[in-house]
Amino acid sequence: MSGTTLSQFFLALALVLGCAKLFGWLARLVGQPRVVGEICAGLLASPMVLSPELVAVILPGEVKPLLSVVADIGLAAFMFAAGYELDLSMLYRRASGSLGLLIGSILCPLALGAGVALFLADQYAPAHRTAFVLFVALAMSVTALPVLVRILADRGLSGTPVGNLSLGAAAVGDLTAWVCLAGVVAYAGERVRCVSSCCRSISFCWSWRGRR
Repeated sequence: MSGTTLSQFFLALALVLGCAKLFGWLARLVGQPRVVGEICAGLLASPMVLSPELVAVILPGEVKPLLSVVADIGLAAFMFAAGYELDLSMLYRRASGSLGLLIGSILCPLALGAGVALFLADQYAPAHRTAFVLFVALAMSVTALPVLVRILADRGLSGTPVGNLSLGAAAVGDLTAWVCLAGVVAYAGERVRCVSSCCRSISFCWSWRGRR
């Protein structure tokens, strides 16, 4: 790695962290969790908003893989820590509530996603209608687990009965949905990059095992 690339990496990292901090602070001003502002900052810095030329200046091509690695490591460590701090005994005492929340959190978006996919299948995937419907339905049922963890932390709900119940149901549902999604991808005969998301869910659940 050249000195120029290293300098660009640290400049880009400082810019990303600074923008996330700024937009997180702005989100708190309007009563939203900081993670909402950080997501908005990411969207505003994407090619959907900025021109490709400007994105290339802000985040040079040789810097993006380095930032991606740092982000994946940080997110995996964050999820492991969140899972380690979860009180499993509370989940076991509320098994019926956890099961009900888990089923509802999966079935409701699954049904809505299937309805939308059925409406769009003829236009976007007429030759693979079944696989398209299953894929969209399962994709809609996956929870943004890192975002949920951040929201609970910002609201001071981490470690509370509500927070533990939400995280437990989301983690199990997330892992189940990703496994089913991998099966749908195999059924469709295509490859999709979902390894990092599966690893984050597995690391979260594995950290629970360390508390038992």
